[in-house]
Amino acid sequence: MIHPIVHSKQIFLLLLLLTLNGCDHRNSVKVNRADVAGASLAPGFHRAQATLDNGSRMLYAYWIPPMQPGQKVPLILALHYAGLETDYRGEIYMRQLVEPALGDAGGIIVAPDVINHSWLDATSETAVMSLIRTIKEEWPVQPDTTIVTGYSLGGIGTWFLADKYANEFYMAIPMASEPIGFLTGKVRHYIIQGEYDELFGTANVKEAARILKSNHGIVELVIAPQLLHTEANRYVPYLHQTIPWFTDTTSALPDSN
Repeated sequence: MIHPIVHSKQIFLLLLLLTLNGCDHRNSVKVNRADVAGASLAPGFHRAQATLDNGSRMLYAYWIPPMQPGQKVPLILALHYAGLETDYRGEIYMRQLVEPALGDAGGIIVAPDVINHSWLDATSETAVMSLIRTIKEEWPVQPDTTIVTGYSLGGIGTWFLADKYANEFYMAIPMASEPIGFLTGKVRHYIIQGEYDELFGTANVKEAARILKSNHGIVELVIAPQLLHTEANRYVPYLHQTIPWFTDTTSALPDSN
């Protein structure tokens, strides 16, 4: 069962503070490049950690698909939900939902652990982006095909990062979440929301999809019939349906009117 620890109204207030004040550079961190460059790229699940330049560490798990020599593959950033207080909780989420759904996509999946309980926290935000940028430079990934996806708290983080770092992401897949950001439409969005989501409902994601389309964004909104907020494992088939979007530039083009 998922018990998010950040209420949507608190998220909006935090976003407003970030917008007004910008990123607190005192909390801006980078991962140690050697830690990432030295990670195993053998097929399968792995656990790793990267030292941050503030002296702490960032735990992350990842999945490597079978690859041919010289092949480059999509990079999928998976942001876990709240409620877990254990090391490598990103791995739990990845094994539960993301790898079963997207393993067939042939991409590398990276699932970091959140820092300071929120993906919107400045330290967490900059650590995640440093990790992704370093992976793009050190691992065999297609730098222009980076997907961010997350569930609940991770879904909110997906909206936030895709909005703030639109030049870094090709596609965003928020699930069971509350939309935040300026909804510029610069990143394609495939939005998945449970019909009976008792925490966030469906009204705000429907309005967000409308705004994204009005800004000429490429958008798909799927309301999953009868699904509750606490049923992340039942999102697997819906997330699996996003795979054709990874490289299809014609998906869900907005209506001309």
